[in-house]
Amino acid sequence: MAVEENVFTVKAQPYTLSSQSWESATSNIISVGFWFDPSDNTTRIVAMDGGVAKINSPITPGMTFLLPSHTFGQWFCDVSQVTHGLNFTSVQDARQFADCFADAAEGRKPTVKDGAAQPAMSAPAPGMGASPDAHGMQQPKQEQVSPSGQVSSLTSSFGGMHLNQQQQQQQQQQPQQPQQSVGGMVDPATDARIKELQAQVNQLTMDNQVHVQAIDKLKKALAENTANANLWQSQVAQLEAANAELSNKVARFAEFQKTFASMSMG
Repeated sequence: MAVEENVFTVKAQPYTLSSQSWESATSNIISVGFWFDPSDNTTRIVAMDGGVAKINSPITPGMTFLLPSHTFGQWFCDVSQVTHGLNFTSVQDARQFADCFADAAEGRKPTVKDGAAQPAMSAPAPGMGASPDAHGMQQPKQEQVSPSGQVSSLTSSFGGMHLNQQQQQQQQQQPQQPQQSVGGMVDPATDARIKELQAQVNQLTMDNQVHVQAIDKLKKALAENTANANLWQSQVAQLEAANAELSNKVARFAEFQKTFASMSMG
């Protein structure tokens, strides 16, 4: 009896379409592989996560794989009557997956067109068996296509996740630069010059503090003098008002004297 062989594997996050909205089958990016059975030239797509089959979809003749976006693809499984979706980590993975799917749907062994080597994938869990027989299964009335908004959101969110993972891997791969001692890298003359400049900086800092304190004292004295000047101006204004009132009284008294003198002479 022929044994299934894994002919192509990619990394992707699986989804299923439920009530016109996509639901993630797992929060992880997992391996998704094509398993080919040479005894009957059948292929199935298998995705495992923690020993649990998230996808076990036989590819039957006439099935099609759609790419609504560059990194998101979907297909309707005739056997399980489920629409599966995959968010790929790259455009190349999505295109290679589509090519392999087309080969399997035409009864051929899936092949990678560019000949790139693919990572090995562990064998399916016991009990999954070979590709189920799809004969006699009811065909779907209409192939379901994902809403454009759902695909865009999945693609954009996953793209940021993939970039962050690449950046973290690059940072981990970069060796840390050893710290070098400054004292062992300078000659005595330069070291003496550095100390001299540092002493000058310290002296300037102290002088600056003295100047700041002197400026604060001048500001306080100016504030006090300003307050005194305001008080003096107020007192002067009061004296000027009193003097004006007294002048008016003197003028009225002089007029009274003139009037009284004229009356006496008459």
